[in-house]
Amino acid sequence: MKMKRILRFIFAGVLVSALCAWFNDLSAQTAKWDYPVKPGTPQWAAFTTKKEKVDACQIPDGVLNSLTTKELVEICLNYPLFSDIIFYDNYQTGFRTVSHYFNGMQELFRRKDNVQPLLDRLRDDDMLKLSSKVKVLSLLEIGRSVREHVNIELLLSHESVISNASAEQQQEIARLSMMNMDIKEYEHQYYGQSSIESSVYLLCASLTAMNGGNSLSHDLEAFMKNGSVQNIAFITNALRQKYIKF
Repeated sequence: MKMKRILRFIFAGVLVSALCAWFNDLSAQTAKWDYPVKPGTPQWAAFTTKKEKVDACQIPDGVLNSLTTKELVEICLNYPLFSDIIFYDNYQTGFRTVSHYFNGMQELFRRKDNVQPLLDRLRDDDMLKLSSKVKVLSLLEIGRSVREHVNIELLLSHESVISNASAEQQQEIARLSMMNMDIKEYEHQYYGQSSIESSVYLLCASLTAMNGGNSLSHDLEAFMKNGSVQNIAFITNALRQKYIKF
């Protein structure tokens, strides 16, 4: 556990550099509203407390209610404090905390049409695209691509999103997350366990939804509760067996 946390902090240093460029790239995709203060700016550096950063990132109510769900998805994926999830024991624990204090994500979770825009992003962000280029990308580019993919998976696996998925959407989410899980396991040296766990969690969430919300097994239920596991291979093998049955 200590080694895993140390590796996560090392990755954090690389991630911060990538995020500064990433925020600017994603900003161009958001037409109606953009974060007024971002990492890498003097204003952001002047903040002395976490609360100041959180407050600066809140979306004004008038803007929040006027955003389409597709626009809101892009804003949430571009959330400057999304990367704070790496400072927790696992991404799911970090995501639950980070999403709790951002009104953009809370609004996204309330939307009944929140599945399709995220599913479209998951499909467009197919890990096969990164897998085919991973040997020629820089470390920063790899970190940025993996982080964006993980963020999409985390949002899509939230209970307030996956519960809105139709049977057809559930099947496609399961198919994509199974494929991405296999790719990440095969090239684990690039993706790491935490990234694999995000695909595993989404697959588990989609199969649970396909199972009528009923538990798939005691071990998989425990994984869903904790968001992390020591023996990830045991969980992935169990999920493959479950996937075959659906």
